[in-house]
Amino acid sequence: RQVLFHALGDSPENDRLIYEETDPGFFMNVGGTRSNEWIMVGINDHETSEYRIMSASEPFAEPKLVAPRETGLQYDLEEGGDVFFILTNADGAKDFKIMTAPASDPVRANWQELVPHEAGRLILSVIGFKDHMVRL
Repeated sequence: RQVLFHALGDSPENDRLIYEETDPGFFMNVGGTRSNEWIMVGINDHETSEYRIMSASEPFAEPKLVAPRETGLQYDLEEGGDVFFILTNADGAKDFKIMTAPASDPVRANWQELVPHEAGRLILSVIGFKDHMVRL
């Protein structure tokens, strides 16, 4: 399974490989953020997440790995202006917590806690905006 970049009007023979998943236990998805500023490649199984992102304005750049695959670590990304909101179960957050990281460098080392984990209060989703976010 591969994610390929194709320039409209160009021959498919010139397509560029963005990412290839070799583990059959993982499924992939690709999409853009709501602003269309970022391309996101998601690689997941039922308990583990991994994302690679790239600027849509720089389609020839290498995708940046947000957080490497770690069994049991789940996270989702949501763009919010200059930051990504990250819904995650990192650090034992069974009912999830919300972190932020700069959109320019959202690697795990840059994650900052915004909404802490609270046992018994499951956070299902987050929607990001430039100056705020909404959570369910």
